[in-house]
Amino acid sequence: MTIKGSKPVIPPSTAGAATRKPEAPARATERKPSPPPGHPAQSRFEPTRPPVNRARLDGAAPFEPAPRKAQSAAEALRQGAPPDTAQAATLTAAQLARFSGAAPKVRLPQLMSQQASSLSTADAAPASAARELDADSKAQAEEDFERLMNAHYLSRPYLTSELLQEHAGDPDYQAHLIGLLAQSGPEGELQNVIAGFEGLFIISGAGEHRGTEAQREAVLGALQAALDAGVINTADLQAFSQVAPGVWEEVMGALDVQVAQPPAGADAAVAEVEQATSDYEDAKAEAQKKDEWLAQQLADMGDLLTEEQRQAYINAFRNDPENKAVYDELEATAARLAEVVQDNASVMEAAAYADPQGDGAALRKALELLADSSHAAVALEMGARYLADPTSPMGQVVAHWGDFETKVLEKGIANATAQLLADEDPETAFARLQELLEPLKNAKGPAATAYQELKDGLEAIQQARAGNYDRLTQLAQNWDSASPLMRGLAVAGVAFGAVSAINAGREGDFAGMLQGLASAGERGAQLTAGVLQSMSIVGESSRAASFAAKLAPALGLVANATALGIHLNQFAQEQNPGYLIAAFGDALGVLGSALELTPAAPVGLIINGIGAAISVIGELSVAPFEAAKLNDARERYLEEIGVSPELSETLRAADPERIEELRHELGISAEDVQALAVNLPWLLTEGTNNGLYFDPVVELFKAYGITGDDAYALLSTMGNGHEDRSFSTFVVLNNISREAGFAQTPEDFDRLLQRLREQLPEHASTIDAILAARDAQG
Repeated sequence: MTIKGSKPVIPPSTAGAATRKPEAPARATERKPSPPPGHPAQSRFEPTRPPVNRARLDGAAPFEPAPRKAQSAAEALRQGAPPDTAQAATLTAAQLARFSGAAPKVRLPQLMSQQASSLSTADAAPASAARELDADSKAQAEEDFERLMNAHYLSRPYLTSELLQEHAGDPDYQAHLIGLLAQSGPEGELQNVIAGFEGLFIISGAGEHRGTEAQREAVLGALQAALDAGVINTADLQAFSQVAPGVWEEVMGALDVQVAQPPAGADAAVAEVEQATSDYEDAKAEAQKKDEWLAQQLADMGDLLTEEQRQAYINAFRNDPENKAVYDELEATAARLAEVVQDNASVMEAAAYADPQGDGAALRKALELLADSSHAAVALEMGARYLADPTSPMGQVVAHWGDFETKVLEKGIANATAQLLADEDPETAFARLQELLEPLKNAKGPAATAYQELKDGLEAIQQARAGNYDRLTQLAQNWDSASPLMRGLAVAGVAFGAVSAINAGREGDFAGMLQGLASAGERGAQLTAGVLQSMSIVGESSRAASFAAKLAPALGLVANATALGIHLNQFAQEQNPGYLIAAFGDALGVLGSALELTPAAPVGLIINGIGAAISVIGELSVAPFEAAKLNDARERYLEEIGVSPELSETLRAADPERIEELRHELGISAEDVQALAVNLPWLLTEGTNNGLYFDPVVELFKAYGITGDDAYALLSTMGNGHEDRSFSTFVVLNNISREAGFAQTPEDFDRLLQRLREQLPEHASTIDAILAARDAQG
């Protein structure tokens, strides 16, 4: 795999920058330039509500709040004064009557994420590291913030400045209060203080600021304290500036933070990335529908097909021109998205810093989709670089991308590993994975904890490759508390371990380990499902000989061990089985397609994996599909793989519970069940109201030890002594089911059969055949 190298365009440094903004590069015409401060078009941020006539409020004079003493407002909040009382010093009676009530609702994008994990915590400016704030200062700020939110929103800018002035000597208080104001996003409370209706930095019609110089200085000092403490960062200021550019230009200039401008070509780059993203999303949705449709077709009926028939059925489905076009489009759009992101990486990174909420969101979406694709290495390489340095421009941007770390590390590592194992030998694949994660070895600030995790995870992978699964098992057992990095490495360890086990002939040892993990409940199921999905994603996109030979046997091994380890009935009752259905559904399709390209040696592993996938889907799947459509699809593909119309009709009508009883409880092979379906079609179709309750028959066979080939032989020949063998077989089995009662032991069934022999003399030969089969078991 070749990962195109790209160096990001780094926005101007935020440390010691001149307050004067440099000449902005030319942009596409659809991006409007920022108006100067005081420009009526964008001089202030206005919440989404009907405009208010600011000149007159019910006959009142223009609203120009006079400066007030800091202590009075702060004290009003301390005393828990109601909103109207707290505003009385600022608003006239007419204004109070007009504006009484809560602030208008505005959109609150998820920007601030102060409780991020170790790799997602943003530093302040590049030279400042986040630090722990004083607990007492934080508690006081939180108390004041709660009271502040009970005040009228028009008075909050002034009340905020007065609280900040009162605590001018406590930078931790100031930083935390700013963080609380900023947590509601670029259109929330901090924006209200700066550029709202009564924002302190708004220029009035008279050309003067709404707030006094002292009030503005108090807010600027608090913003600087928040930057120094790492509570907010320069990327946050960029995001806020997009809402009210003219106002924030002054604020950021006063803080020596240069306003970043999107680079030339940003509009075209963003548009290209967004289009490629949309195309891939559409293709992925269509492919998922096809996977679910195939899984449902085989969920109930798959156990009735032989190994060769399963392979042929899957191939017939996936090579159906209508379906093949969908899978081909999935890979084509994934490759296109990876190419577009790489080609535009430097421009997109600079644009993301200048506009985190707009252009940044486009880059984030593209990377997260790529991380869950067959081109995950692209997202992993870029994402690891961003996450490794929280003080860098992109590090500050991704600090507020929510679960980006989970998606780019946990998913990206797993999927990139599968791609590397399909393309390279294990040694080369492991070296390439380390290269992709190299930035995390030199992680800075809070992200520095990644170094030890990476070291531990890579060591676990090395041990798994050598056949020692102790460390891998330990990682799996700590799944719930593990970081996204460690989860991704754990999944990668299972994949490397499976491939190495097959190459070294240690399949049994590996399967035993994985079966134990899968039986550990939810955490084990999530781990193994992650392995299945990552390997399947590669198989979806590249069903070439390299995948079939290198990765398909490992996928089959993992699928089979997982299915054996999970106690399905209990799991379905206690957990959400949705992701398991999806994982086994993905595995089912690619394993079937890989069979025709796989050398003879590991075919058994793949076939076992297919059987395991069908079993899991059959037990857990609850997806509703139109019965007529499902029947038509099965009829079409069964005919294509050479199943006779008569047998096809019986297989499609077979009762799922009867399939389970014949195939798994009695252990009759799929080929023999099909023979029974031809000669005794009623045996499989309990749903046709033939009245046959089969459970007591199963208990009788098991009590006598008649299973597998012996069970098939008895069912197929027991009526041979009667002129109508099918009818006689049905009569005897039906009477066993009706008369068995609580029979459980061989002696119980001996008495039952003797009684039936007396009651049904014309069917004595059929009953004698059962007794003879009993005696043959010794």
